[in-house]
Amino acid sequence: MAGSAAWEEMAELVNEYSRDANGDRLDDPFEGNGEDGPAHLLNLSGDSRSDLGARAVNFSRECVLDIDPLPPRDTAPGCLSTPILRWHGALDEKVRPRLGELAAQTMEKLGWDVTWMLYDDLEHWFAPYELDDMAIFLSARVGIPEVD
Repeated sequence: MAGSAAWEEMAELVNEYSRDANGDRLDDPFEGNGEDGPAHLLNLSGDSRSDLGARAVNFSRECVLDIDPLPPRDTAPGCLSTPILRWHGALDEKVRPRLGELAAQTMEKLGWDVTWMLYDDLEHWFAPYELDDMAIFLSARVGIPEVD
């Protein structure tokens, strides 16, 4: 799966709500259940990682995409088992690279298997070597054979 701006927005929300009353950064932004923390925002307290991932999917569907949530289920949505490759150019002036990194970290905390890559020489665009890296990722992680 490729990265999504919705996850970058969600990462910003989690970051914003992951500070205690003194403004200090929490070690784990998904701990606690106060009215001013992400557990309240996403109703995450006391759930397993797959529950957190399912709730994150529904948060994104409802609050970002403005579509109906997934119905309740006994198992996590299939998307939680999909390996994810996220990358960003360190020289990107349009979308801060830190947002992409925060999105990757947030997705990991919610239960996804995320590979994060930061390209030091890349701006807000893609390069052929990124596609090479994607082919390696798809081969190694998903089992899709590389084509010569």
